[in-house]
Amino acid sequence: MRKESGWLRVKETAKINGISYSTYVYRIYSGQSPEEAASIQTKELTKKPISIPPVREEYEYNVPVPKTRKEALQQIDNIIRTECDPCEIRIAMNLRNGQNSSRLEKVCNVQCPVGNQIQELSKYLQVAPRKSVKEGWA
Repeated sequence: MRKESGWLRVKETAKINGISYSTYVYRIYSGQSPEEAASIQTKELTKKPISIPPVREEYEYNVPVPKTRKEALQQIDNIIRTECDPCEIRIAMNLRNGQNSSRLEKVCNVQCPVGNQIQELSKYLQVAPRKSVKEGWA
């Protein structure tokens, strides 16, 4: 004769009451009685629609041509701090899409004039190719 395990009984109770096993167990471990844990129904989460402002068309940022890689990095950092951090489009898209930043990257890289300016400055970040190591140094 096989004895029924406790977790199968708990799993069956959760299934009968229409909640997931992990939710049921979490509720029991948080101090609720089995009856309370099984009777509470979960609320459906709905996403609120977030309006995204239009991308601005004009952007004038007169940046002198950087002479060194360090100057280019400083200019890019300055643009990101002053223009990208307070950007309403970026904030709204992060709220709407969460951690999925691929849509935001598309907007910033293709449509936004600030992103185009950063891409222009990134051309000055290229480093010369590394020197090859002499053969025989083993």
